Amino acid sequence: MLKKTIFLLIFAIFTSCESEFYKAGEKGESCKSDKSCNKNLYCNLKTDKCEICSNEEPFLVTCNKGECTVYSGDFCMGCQEINGIRCKEDELPFHKVYTDFFVIDQYEVSVEDYKKCVDQGRCDLKNVYIDESLYCNYGKVGKEKHPMNCINWYGAQEYCKWKRKRLPTEAEWEKATRGNDGRVYPWKEEEFGCNYSTVDSDENINSGNEGCGQMGTSLIDSFPESVSPYGLFNTSGNVMEWVSDFYDKSYYSLDELKENPTGPQTGGSKVLRGGGWRSYEKDVYTFRRERYVPDFGHDDYGFRCANDIK
Repeated sequence: MLKKTIFLLIFAIFTSCESEFYKAGEKGESCKSDKSCNKNLYCNLKTDKCEICSNEEPFLVTCNKGECTVYSGDFCMGCQEINGIRCKEDELPFHKVYTDFFVIDQYEVSVEDYKKCVDQGRCDLKNVYIDESLYCNYGKVGKEKHPMNCINWYGAQEYCKWKRKRLPTEAEWEKATRGNDGRVYPWKEEEFGCNYSTVDSDENINSGNEGCGQMGTSLIDSFPESVSPYGLFNTSGNVMEWVSDFYDKSYYSLDELKENPTGPQTGGSKVLRGGGWRSYEKDVYTFRRERYVPDFGHDDYGFRCANDIK
C-alpha cells in the first residue's frame, strides 16, 4: 500500500510538472526554464514573461522599380528551437527588434548591373576573385542576369555607394526576408528544396548536386512563387549575401536597446545571410548567420543594397 501511495504521488508530481511545462510559454505567461516561449513569442528578460513579437497587421507588398519598401515596426530576430529546429549559439536568443522604414533591392545585384559600375570606373575588379573558381559569373556569356558572385565585402559596399545606397544591416536583411510572423523560410511553408530555391539538394560534399545539380547560380528573378513577405527574390539560396555588420557570435545576447541595431563597432569578419547554391537545402533558414573575412569573395557570395527612406 505504501509503495502504491508513493508511486501515485510521484506520478502526480510528474504530471503536474509536465502540464506546467507545456502551459508555460504562452502569451503573458512565464517563460520556460530555458527562457524560451511558444512560436513567434519572445521572452522579455526584464519581466520573464512571453510577449508577442509584433502587433502589426498583415502588410502589403510594395515594390517599385526594383526596390521594396519594408515598413517600420517590430519583428522577432534569431532562432526558435521549435518543430525540430536546432539553433546555433550565435542565433540565440530569439529577441524583438524595431526597425525604421527602409527600402531594399528586390533582386540580388546582377553581373550586368555590376559591370556598369566597372565600366564607369567606380568599381574595382580587385575586389572580385574571378580566378578563384570556375563558377564565378563575371565575364561569362549567359550569366549577365545571374547574381554577381565571387565578390568581397568591400566590392559590395563600393557598388552600393555608387548607387547612392548602402548594404543592409543584418536586422534589416532578416526583417525583409522573414516578415513579422516568425517564418523559418521566406515562403512561409516549412518546406525546402529545389522547388523553392537554388541550393545543394543533398548533404554529400562535391556530389554534383550543388545548385540543384547545375553547379552554380540561377537567374536573379527565379522562383517568383518563393518571394519573401516584402517581395524579395532569392533571399534563401542562390548566393549568400553580405550585410553591413561586423560579426560577433554573442551580439544577440548583449543588453542593448534593440532599435535599428547596426552590429558591433569592430570585428575581424563580416556577416553573410541567406545561404547559397552550395548550402544544404534545409539550412537556408531566414535566421541563419554566416561570416567571413571582408577582403575575400567566394562563388556563392553576393549581395543586394538598401537605403533609408528620405
